[in-house]
Amino acid sequence: MQIKKEDLVGGVLIKTGRACNMVTIGFNNAGKELWLHIQSFFRILLDDKLVAVSSDIYVDDKGKKTVNNKLFDKQISKSESKILNSVVKKIISREKDLFLIFDNGLRIEIFHDTLEPKQEIYRIFESDNLDSHYVVENP
Repeated sequence: MQIKKEDLVGGVLIKTGRACNMVTIGFNNAGKELWLHIQSFFRILLDDKLVAVSSDIYVDDKGKKTVNNKLFDKQISKSESKILNSVVKKIISREKDLFLIFDNGLRIEIFHDTLEPKQEIYRIFESDNLDSHYVVENP
């Protein structure tokens, strides 16, 4: 059965990661392991303060373009204790944007940022179910 974005509500954030320029966020919701893969502009805020944004993937902590020591990885690592175990309280979806609002002031905002055909914006899926993928992309 295909996952819906609403299935993230009540999910506990259990893992954050990155594969090249794709950010991966794992949730546990009622025993199901759900994943959110983000491939567009996003930002992560905690108590309305910026934690990380998608452009942080491409620079180091001194603002230089790099392939190693990403500012994003450093920022997420520094904030991980405050981010992990956050519970998705509600989602807001406008067009192809998706905002996740958590119980502790955490917010993940994903933006539709390109008109490139067939460009994936984000996907949500259950780890053990290949048929579950909910994909948001340009037509």
